[in-house]
Amino acid sequence: AAGDVSGAPAAADGGGGPPEAECKRHLQLLLALCTRDHLLLRHLLVAFAEGPPGARAVLQKQVGGVVEHLTAAQRCRHLVQLCQSLPPGSELLMLKMLHVAADVQGVAPRPLAAALVALSDAGTLDARFLIPVLPALTREEAEARLPVVCNLPANAAKAALLRLVGVGVPRG
Repeated sequence: AAGDVSGAPAAADGGGGPPEAECKRHLQLLLALCTRDHLLLRHLLVAFAEGPPGARAVLQKQVGGVVEHLTAAQRCRHLVQLCQSLPPGSELLMLKMLHVAADVQGVAPRPLAAALVALSDAGTLDARFLIPVLPALTREEAEARLPVVCNLPANAAKAALLRLVGVGVPRG
């Protein structure tokens, strides 16, 4: 089926596809393949957007290892490319990837921060995508974006402000 993220044939009786354990194995294989071929990262986002809740939980839990495996330059390049054409429904996984990328280095790389600011300013991404890169912005850039960040739900705004001041954020 077109929306099948598992790659397995649908059950003959018209059921919902492969059992959950098989789906998890397929996702773990996809995650492992992403460490070798970074162009497959887009497939992770599609699998997250189109997959069942169990698949989303597996990806959300394990995507950090894939992001950590990338070099700093690869992280920046691939994450910017993914954000530029983000599949609908994959926002939460992309946010997780951005947070992991920023945490691995202590502060997000400046080119990643600049790209996310530009995408946010253009309306392609919402203010949630600025949270992981706030510490990489200049004071003026951060101050200019505080009103939209503070208009996020309380838990997101609090996380953004804590990240901005460096509370609870791993430092490289």
